[in-house]
Amino acid sequence: MPYLDACEWLKRRLDEQWSQQLRASFLAPKYQPAEIHEFLYQLDTRIVLTPNFDRIYDNHATGQSHGTILVKKYSDQDIVEYIRRGDRLILKAHGSIDDPHRMIFTRNQYATARTEHASFYRLLDSLIMTNTVLMIGVGLDDPDFRLLFEDNRARFQAALPHYMTFGGTPNLDLVQTARETMGIKLLPYSPRDNHTALVTSLKSLVDKVSDERTALTRTMDW
Repeated sequence: MPYLDACEWLKRRLDEQWSQQLRASFLAPKYQPAEIHEFLYQLDTRIVLTPNFDRIYDNHATGQSHGTILVKKYSDQDIVEYIRRGDRLILKAHGSIDDPHRMIFTRNQYATARTEHASFYRLLDSLIMTNTVLMIGVGLDDPDFRLLFEDNRARFQAALPHYMTFGGTPNLDLVQTARETMGIKLLPYSPRDNHTALVTSLKSLVDKVSDERTALTRTMDW
């Protein structure tokens, strides 16, 4: 059973209790950041795009940055202004638990958002076209992201790949499909011990990014 259909039916069944259920699932548990959130923050990427509704990383990053990292939702009209100013942003591609009624959760909400907020998807398309994207903790099934990467791959087949971490050992067909149809290179790791290998790899990446930034300050070769 497709997840989007299941969400659609669940929302219909819960009716006026839908928002309450969302808050109980994503807000009330008072989730705390984990070590992986700190390493993601230390990568210091200018734009973090997340499909997550919760505020775990948002709260951690804004707290660590003393509020200099801004959180913007897909429905905000001023995102481009902050991107062009060079601000550091967290883009909530599917909305936030702060505003349950604007969360993109069901098949109908996905379809509506693509029409009513087409400018946001054009922005994502531009970011994917002009940047290398590293995807962590997401899958290949999100219909919006899949369509964006497929379109970019079809238009720019010679472009360098994007990268996606993958817990487990993907079969060869999946590896080839991701690369050929979406321009995504899978980075497999063992998900054992609560994804310890992923956390260790991110720490190593943080160290390498730090070394490269130090080198840039010496060479001034921006």
